Amino acid sequence: MAIGRKKKALVHIAKEDLHLEDESYRQILKGVQGVESAIQLTVEGFEKVMKRFEQMVRNMDESLLIT
Repeated sequence: MAIGRKKKALVHIAKEDLHLEDESYRQILKGVQGVESAIQLTVEGFEKVMKRFEQMVRNMDESLLIT
């Protein structure tokens, strides 16, 4: 089952918050779930992509603490 508009919006908000360029964003979607667009995500795929975004935020936070 594909995700709805609200979940799709959350993916795009996370993309903007992480300052991802379209190419990088699409590589993440493809690498994590094998899709090229958020509209193709299933609920399970949405959760995996959001988990990946959370990992990216943690990595950013950790690098800020190190410097």
